[in-house]
Amino acid sequence: MNRNRSPVIVAAVVGVGLLLFVLFMSIGSPNEEEKPEDFVQTFYEFEQIGDFGSSWEMFHPYMQEKMKKDTYIERKAHVFMHEMGSTTFDLWVGESTPLEEWKMPDTDVVAAEVVEVPVQLTYNKTLFGVITVSQTCYVLKENGEWRMLWEYREE
Repeated sequence: MNRNRSPVIVAAVVGVGLLLFVLFMSIGSPNEEEKPEDFVQTFYEFEQIGDFGSSWEMFHPYMQEKMKKDTYIERKAHVFMHEMGSTTFDLWVGESTPLEEWKMPDTDVVAAEVVEVPVQLTYNKTLFGVITVSQTCYVLKENGEWRMLWEYREE
């Protein structure tokens, strides 16, 4: 019995095999470190869909200590969804700027190698019209992972 394999089928099988190999290699080894802007983008993507618990998990322990998870979730939902009547926002994340050090507000704690990232959140559908919030976020590496900080002030 003579098996004639069509060159098209062979090329397709080889092509799919190469594609799977390249995909496997790119997943298995990260090609570059996550940028601070990407981290901030991910944080606010959780906020956009109302998953404030997941965004809270991205906080630096300093922030987690200042505002407990349930309090953060309750206040974010109350202020932005209930009071403003907005369910989502458009997001702009600017370019990061490395800082030599950053002092945590109301403390003597100074963090090194902090990155400043400007953010704008535009709430298009609120009870008060279009509202744009400009916020400066600070991120730093904690045990090899980016963590979110704000200039948190006590009430």
